[in-house]
Amino acid sequence: HTIMCSDEGEVYSMGDNEFGQLGFGNLEGVCVPIQVECPGKPKVIKVAAGNGVSAAVSDRGVMLTWGRGDTGQVRTPSSTQTICHTSSDMVSNIIIVVVVVVVPFF
Repeated sequence: HTIMCSDEGEVYSMGDNEFGQLGFGNLEGVCVPIQVECPGKPKVIKVAAGNGVSAAVSDRGVMLTWGRGDTGQVRTPSSTQTICHTSSDMVSNIIIVVVVVVVPFF
């Protein structure tokens, strides 16, 4: 899956959604970017995609995570899926590296 943020701080995602990692509240994958509705509509400045999980950091330092959670990926180890889990902890000294791989859909 792919996750991106706009200059306005909106989050968009697309691709596989087996674990809810797109953040739409369902498990349906999509081939075009669709906006993720995060709680409180924060202005997002950084995003990252992992194995079945997505993360975003707002301009106020709030981290949001969603998707696969069976081994604590989204801070909820008892669940297998979480949609836009918001951490109340402030995030500092965080480095997010995003690698984009473009694969044509045929």
